[in-house]
Amino acid sequence: MFAATRSLALLLLGLSVGAAAAEEENPFKEDGDKGGSQCYEWAADGQCKSNPGYMHDSCKYSCWEFEHRRKAYPDAPIDKNFHCHNWAAKGECLSNRAFMATTCPESCKDKYEDEKDEPPSKPPARTAHRALAGPPPGHREDGRHHPRCIASPVLRAAVL
Repeated sequence: MFAATRSLALLLLGLSVGAAAAEEENPFKEDGDKGGSQCYEWAADGQCKSNPGYMHDSCKYSCWEFEHRRKAYPDAPIDKNFHCHNWAAKGECLSNRAFMATTCPESCKDKYEDEKDEPPSKPPARTAHRALAGPPPGHREDGRHHPRCIASPVLRAAVL
């Protein structure tokens, strides 16, 4: 019984340590970015590797966030502008699609799927087909005019 309890305790400890590691917090949270909201855009553009001297001094918070995110989610799309989430919430993903698809792929990823899932609109209701409704007024089944219609004074004048 002691062994089973010990195994359960170790399992729970392992799960809690694993969960804590998954929720790793940015160590530069207090410092923030000296470069302001542009740091986010520069980090998304790969400047942390291209220009590490400036970026690791002025934008270390954003550099850590992007590096951590790329390691944790290597295939996830990344927004390249700090304001993407707000723009997406205002409907820009659909109204400004070309720009938003390249600049804000993460914020817009679910916005385009909604459009695909909508069923196509129903075509307008059609009237009964002629074959089902019979020949048009004044015509026989064989397509020729009915004799009574030709005998009318209006049609007779038109035919003569």
